[in-house]
Amino acid sequence: MAADSAYDPRRALVDAELARLEAQAALAWPAEARLLHELGVGGDVLEVGCGPGAALARLRPLAERLVGVEPDAELAALARTRVPSAEVLAGRAEELPLPDGSLDAAVARYVFQHLHDPAAAARELLRVLRPGGVVAAIDVDGQLWGIAEPSFPEVAAVQARVWRAQRDRGGDRSVGRRLPAILRRAGFADVRITAYSYSSHELGGSKRLVHVVV
Repeated sequence: MAADSAYDPRRALVDAELARLEAQAALAWPAEARLLHELGVGGDVLEVGCGPGAALARLRPLAERLVGVEPDAELAALARTRVPSAEVLAGRAEELPLPDGSLDAAVARYVFQHLHDPAAAARELLRVLRPGGVVAAIDVDGQLWGIAEPSFPEVAAVQARVWRAQRDRGGDRSVGRRLPAILRRAGFADVRITAYSYSSHELGGSKRLVHVVV
C-alpha cells in the first residue's frame, strides 16, 4: 500500500473498537444506571479505565464533578472531546493520579479482568475514596457470559480461546467471582455482589443470554 494511501488498517481497527465500546455501553446502561443509583453513586465520581468516554458521558448526570482515568493517550483524547466537562487524566488503575480521599464514588467497568495486579487497583480505589465512599466494580465471569440456548459447541471453543488469550496477556476472564475477595482484602467493608443479565430476546434475537456480574 502506498505511503500516501488513505487506507489505515489500524484506524479501521480503532473505529471498530470504538463502535463496540459504544454498543456495549448503550446495551448495558439501563441495568447499570439502576444499580449505580441504588448504590448512591454521586458527588465527585471517578471512572477508572474510561476509554473513549462511552460510559463517562452517561455518568455525567450522576456526578457533580466527573473524573476519568485512562492509560491510552488516544482514547483519553477522545474522552476529553466527547465529555468536555469531565477531567480526564492519564493514568493506570494500579497507580491513580489522584490524592488520598478526594472522591465520593468510583466506577470500574470491565477493568479488573484486564489487570495484572487487581489487588493493587482495589487498594488504589480505596485510597482515593472519602470515608463512606462507594465503588461499583462491574465485570464478567467468563463461565456465565454468553450462555446460549440451544448451546453451540463451536461458540464454547471460541470463548475458550478468548479466555486463554486474555490469561496469556495477564488478565482473568473469571475475575467476577474473585472480585468480592479482592475488594475485602484491600480493606473494603460491606462488599456485595449483584448479578444482572440481558438477553437477545430483549434485543430482537433469540439465541444468546449474557450475564454480567457486578
